[in-house]
Order: sequence, then structure tokens, then C-alpha cells
Amino acid sequence: MKIYQRLLRYVLVLPVKAIIYPLPQKQQEHIKHLLRSMWNSFLGYIMLLFPKHRKSVKEFNNFCIRLENDKEKKCFVFESSMPWYHSLFQRPQQMALAIGELGYPVIYKDNHHISLINMNTSKITDNVWVVNNNIPINKNYVRILLSTYYYSERLYQNDSPDSILVYDYIDHIDEKISCSTAELVAIKEKMFAEADIIVASAKVLYDEAVASAKGRVVLVPNGVDTNHYFSFARKSAPPPLIAEFCSRYPKIVGYFGAMAPWLDYDLINALIAARKDLGFIFIGPDYTCRESFRGKHENARY
Repeated sequence: MKIYQRLLRYVLVLPVKAIIYPLPQKQQEHIKHLLRSMWNSFLGYIMLLFPKHRKSVKEFNNFCIRLENDKEKKCFVFESSMPWYHSLFQRPQQMALAIGELGYPVIYKDNHHISLINMNTSKITDNVWVVNNNIPINKNYVRILLSTYYYSERLYQNDSPDSILVYDYIDHIDEKISCSTAELVAIKEKMFAEADIIVASAKVLYDEAVASAKGRVVLVPNGVDTNHYFSFARKSAPPPLIAEFCSRYPKIVGYFGAMAPWLDYDLINALIAARKDLGFIFIGPDYTCRESFRGKHENARY
């Protein structure tokens, strides 16, 4: 299945990206949104030929009926930002699961990748569904936008008096790791002024937001769902190179997240050098900072 997905990517996605790349960012986003909608609609009809998918659609329709009938609980909608099945399963996905565990219905929009499996709807739990961007939803919702992702302009507007617009301020907007930095900064200022709730992931971000949006800011720091990691540990073995590295040390210190400019690399290097008895493993996207400690330590892998 992955071979077919890669083939579709090379045949369809990459040529389109090459064509629209010279266009302004807003125009690119508009075209991407239009093409994704057309593609998802097409595959939606194709997937209805398969019994498993028809069953999934029926379950999701029942889920939507439940949303219509339950006027007391708002539906939480995570707008498309990070694919649900991304290798870095982090804040957006974890928050969606946590809210679902509290008994609230959650829709996680994901229209990033061409997939031949669960194209339109995918049931994660009884309360959490991953869907494409074409799915209509009840107006009684809480819509969540990430600060590091550029959405179409219509999503930054609260289109219903019953809905709540949440701006999740998860990171400083930095040109070293962000595309369309100027646009993201402008959106941040707009959201500080207009969003119903601003959620900050760190105290320094909270203090910045409070200066402009006092009374509408809440601090929700990042945390760790240990069950998520332990469940993977029980199901699969590490890759051979990692397994060999881990066998050399009684304990492993792990880092899972972006290797970004704001990390204290001097402190990291000092810690790794001081504890030669421990193995250190860093997992995550590299924002040109890995050279800050690459090759300096035998007891570290990146």
C-alpha cells in the first residue's frame, strides 16, 4: 500500500506543488484547499465500493446524529494542521484523545496526505474521529487552530454565536522553523485580539498573550502520556542500530520533539559529556541545529 501512495505522490502531488510554488502563499493555500476537496470527494465515492468503508461511513453518520441531538456538549474540532498518523504523535493528537476521554465528541480534520485507507473517516475512539475537510459539522463547536500553521482566512472567523474559537499558541513564530513568518505573526495579532480563548503551551508564551488578551488566556503546558510510549514498547522492538546502541548502556535518556534554535545546546552537550554512563537518544525533526552537537559524543544518537 505504501508503494501505491508513493506512486500517487510522485505522479500527482509533486507536479502540482511545482506548478503552484511561484504563486503567493495565500493563493497557494486556496488552490491546495480546492484540490484536496476535489480529490477527497472523488476518493470518497470510490471508497464507498468497499464494505469496510461503507460501515465506517455509517458509524460516522450515527456519530453526527449524536452531535445533533446532544445540545449540552460542544463538539471539539481540530482544524487540519498535522496528520493524525504523523510519526510525531504530539500535542494536537494527544489533546484530541484527552478531550475525548472526558466524554466530549472530537473531530480531527486531516487532509494532508493521499491515502487509500480510511479516506474520509477513521474512528479512533467512540468520541474521536479523523475526517477530511469536506465533512459538515454542527455549529455548536469549539474550533482549535494552531499558531504554527497557516489556515485559509475563513477559519480565523467565528461564524456562529454558539461556537468558540480557540487559538493554540504552541511556539514562538520564528523564521528559522516557520514558513510564511510575516503572515503567521499577523494572524497571531489578529487572534490575540479576536479569539475567544488563547491557549499557551509555556509561561513565556502565556505572558506574551496576556499583555494583549487579558482574561482570555489559559496556560496548558505540554505533558507526556506515558501509556502511549509504553504501549509501543510492548508491541515492537527498536531498530537494530538503536537496539545495539541501547544494549551498551544501563539507562537511556530520550528526547522526543523538534531540535530547534531555542534548545540550550551548551547545556545538552555538557550533560552528555558529564554522564558517559548514560545513552542519549534524540528523535524529531531537525531545524538545522543538529550540527550543534552532531559527532561530539559517543554516547548520543540523533
